[in-house]
Amino acid sequence: MKKISSKTGDLRELKNTVSLLQNFTGFIKINKGVLFYKDSKLIFSIYHHKTADVRTILKNLPKVFSIEIYECLDEELGDLIQNELNKNDEVKKVTTMSSKKPDKNNNAKNNSNNFIPLISYSDLQKYIGMGIYVVHLKPKRYKSDDGIIVFKNGEELSAIYISKNKTLEGKKALGKIKTIFAVSEVSASIKKISSNLFNKYLNEYPNSLLKTFVSFDELIGKIKRKKYKLIKNDALANVLTKIPALIEIDNRMYIISNEKKPVYAFFEEYNGDKSYRYIKNFCIFNDIEFKIYPLNEDELKLFKEFRENKIKTI
Repeated sequence: MKKISSKTGDLRELKNTVSLLQNFTGFIKINKGVLFYKDSKLIFSIYHHKTADVRTILKNLPKVFSIEIYECLDEELGDLIQNELNKNDEVKKVTTMSSKKPDKNNNAKNNSNNFIPLISYSDLQKYIGMGIYVVHLKPKRYKSDDGIIVFKNGEELSAIYISKNKTLEGKKALGKIKTIFAVSEVSASIKKISSNLFNKYLNEYPNSLLKTFVSFDELIGKIKRKKYKLIKNDALANVLTKIPALIEIDNRMYIISNEKKPVYAFFEEYNGDKSYRYIKNFCIFNDIEFKIYPLNEDELKLFKEFRENKIKTI
């Protein structure tokens, strides 16, 4: 989180400031109010540390007030909202999940996360961004129950519902979770996770998968069984291919190339743009061996699963 602007102004200045924010995720502090944005859309508003309609906040503004703008990551929004609400003594903080867990549940719970109150199941989309997110749900009416959903790029990937008597997985679990919203208040803990951690969930609950998905390691492994072309000590720009291809760098970095342009980039847990920037810098300062594997159209389409790794800025 970082402060990107601080000024004083009136309502017109506030509106002008908001209109200039593009692809903005973060919050704006105005007097006693806080406005939370995701991708430049207002998703939540707080006044005096209580949930409030934005019209209530604007109605209570003085003629001139301070305007502070803070930018943050998608995964930070939930905690920031909860922190604001927790400043109000009337709001109870939901702290940990029950310490009495079914045997199968040891790897699937977070013991120290704050929870955000949700009005409906669709509210989850306000906090889910690109990448893999795990959501732990606590129904107020059924305090010993727990729901767990894993999202990838905004879509439900797996679901688990744990109660005293049984554990549901997959579509039955998702149906149960959605039904709970009709009969109980529900709070959620939302956290971005790595693909490795998701694999641990999947190993623990193999029937929880809601849709088939492409494993990056399996896909890369299959492609690397092909013959490759080796190029040594050339510039990255020169090895980008006209036809679809996987370019391997240093056995740990990968670029999908087509039409002489980079399309996807993969390095550790970074998104496409950050991975590509790192790879470019690495290639500038090192002598590189590039392994180039041709891709057919079906293989190229499989990479659409990794939307967070698509390169947007070259």
